[in-house]
Amino acid sequence: MNQKKRDAEMKASRIESKQTELLLGHEREKAKWDQQMTDLFHQKEDMKSEVDRLKMKVDSQVKEVEKLRYDLRTQRKTFHTA
Repeated sequence: MNQKKRDAEMKASRIESKQTELLLGHEREKAKWDQQMTDLFHQKEDMKSEVDRLKMKVDSQVKEVEKLRYDLRTQRKTFHTA
């Protein structure tokens, strides 16, 4: 009877250890995925900022090109009338 009791206690102990090990493994994986998700979120925000910066730069350059075209037309008109 005592042997069966010890065997049952040992089995219960191994099961608890395995359960704890699985739970800790799950928590480690969850933390890893959370960190990766946070990193990806930050990368996404950085990329959005970069896109916005590049859009502003393109808009600025488009305005500069339009200004230069206008100046060129004005110079041509002045040259032809002179």
